[in-house]
This record gives sequence, structure tokens and C-alpha cells, in this order.
Amino acid sequence: MSRIDTSLKLENDHVDDDWPLTRAIRQLDRTRRRVAMENGDASGVRELRPASPHLALVTHVASRLQGTVLAPEDREILVEEARRMGIREFDAHLVMAVVQDRARRGEGLDDLTGPLAMFTSPGRTWLARHLRLTVGAAGLGLAIGTAILLVQWLTTGN
Repeated sequence: MSRIDTSLKLENDHVDDDWPLTRAIRQLDRTRRRVAMENGDASGVRELRPASPHLALVTHVASRLQGTVLAPEDREILVEEARRMGIREFDAHLVMAVVQDRARRGEGLDDLTGPLAMFTSPGRTWLARHLRLTVGAAGLGLAIGTAILLVQWLTTGN
């Protein structure tokens, strides 16, 4: 015969959105996200420019999240906002996916350098930045090598 634990009580896991504590928690969460975004922008640590449209879209997405879910109508509104900002539809969906994934894992939005690095323009390599120097050094090396070979050929008589 199984025994029932009487210390357990059944609670409603579906909390009404009109409940003041739920609204307060949601507002606090939104405020924390905004503050974290502003702090990240002010720190200058990110590879994305603070005025990047992708970061602006992150803020819009975070404000429309309902927990970890984006309603389909909110998703359509966000895609339209992204188009107005000059962001492709595919990129807008990627940004939404990154924000939702971070929300699901309980991570903040204050450090998006890694996940959104795909939207930064690729940095030029040292070789590309110093192309004139590279070509000049290669030309100088070729000229010196040719001169050495010429002197060696003339001195050996071959």
C-alpha cells in the first residue's frame, strides 16, 4: 500500500499575467536588460558598434519577449522593424534566435560579442592593412636576390 505525503500541496503553476508580482518581476527583468545593454554600449568592449542596427534589434526583441517566447505577431513586427533598419530578414531571425536562446539558458544580454560577431565586418589582416609595405619589401627582397645571383654569376665566370 502506498503512502501519500500530506505535507505536499498543489499549487497553480499558471500565474495570471495581471498578478502584481508577475508584472513587477517582468518589469524588473526588462529594466535589467536595458541597463545591461546600456552598460555594454558604454563600455566600448563590443566588436559591434554601439549604433549597430543589430544591437538595436536585440533591444527591441528583448522588450517583446514574454518569458522566453516571442509571439508570432511580435515576430512579424520585429522583422518589419529590422527591414526599416536595413537588416535582412534572415539576419533578423538569427538575432531573435540568439536572444531567445540566451533567455532560455538564463543568460543576460550584456555580453553578446560572441553570438553576434557574425554581423561585424571582418577585420583586415596585418598583410592587407600594410599592402604597400608588403609589396615594397617583396620587391626589395627580389631585387637583392637578383643582384646577389648576378654578382655570383659574374665572379664565377659561368
